[in-house]
Amino acid sequence: MSDTRTFETMEATSSSYSVYTGQRYARNQVLSNENCNQVHSYVYAQQLCTDPYIGGNFCQVIHGGPLAVVDENGPMLIGITNWVYVCSMNNPLAHIRITYFSEWIRRNSDYMFDF
Repeated sequence: MSDTRTFETMEATSSSYSVYTGQRYARNQVLSNENCNQVHSYVYAQQLCTDPYIGGNFCQVIHGGPLAVVDENGPMLIGITNWVYVCSMNNPLAHIRITYFSEWIRRNSDYMFDF
């Protein structure tokens, strides 16, 4: 609940599933929202983006895929795919930032947070 990391510059793995292409994975660097806003003028605090030029991107409009980083404690889910352009090869992928909604998750689920 007290995690305030932005995960900027960390390498993150995202995945997407399509009935046409199956499961796909991309490893990208997490961008600052400031850098993401240079391309997308409507990225908000509850979102984070990944850099399509480092590791690749998806070319299907698929939402809900996980975005995870690995730190000293192992893999950690930090985002869920929010929007993808029809072909995002040159555009950052946007994700919903899990930590932004941690209080809502705590109040509305039976998930037990590790403190």
